Amino acid sequence: MNAELKADGTIELTLKRVLPFPRQRIFDAWIQPKHLMRWMGPTPDINLDFAEVDARPGGSYRMGFKDPDCQTSEPLSIVHGEFLVLEPPSTLKFTWIWEQPVPDAGAVTVVTVELSDVAAGTELTLTHQRLPNQEFAQRHEQGWIGTLDKFQRYLERPHSTPISDNPTEA
Repeated sequence: MNAELKADGTIELTLKRVLPFPRQRIFDAWIQPKHLMRWMGPTPDINLDFAEVDARPGGSYRMGFKDPDCQTSEPLSIVHGEFLVLEPPSTLKFTWIWEQPVPDAGAVTVVTVELSDVAAGTELTLTHQRLPNQEFAQRHEQGWIGTLDKFQRYLERPHSTPISDNPTEA
């Protein structure tokens, strides 16, 4: 795991990807619900049921993940937070707080997504800070790896593929 134990006892996780796309396209896909609905989720089968985003410093977001095997109409798990920094097209920083029934629900963690120009396109550096314990950090590492894989596949879709607010359309 690419994680570092901090002096306050929390864990900081860092992941990097080089994506052959411009920073603005990547940035927009992180803050626009019509895009988030198509890629946010740790596995191909777990997708967003809803995404509410007020993309401005101090604005909030809330996303509900749904497992297709779930027998209820309720989302499997919900995460919410506040945007701390939005500097298009280079930096996003936001709190990441799970709601019940996720273990360690309520823990206020912070995610930073930094986008830098590189010869092959854009380097995405995702840093997840203030993870309260090793188990929580390991779950998030696996979740973010799967999410970034799914994100890359989404970006690789042809530009002609329609994108709508409803992920079942297209």
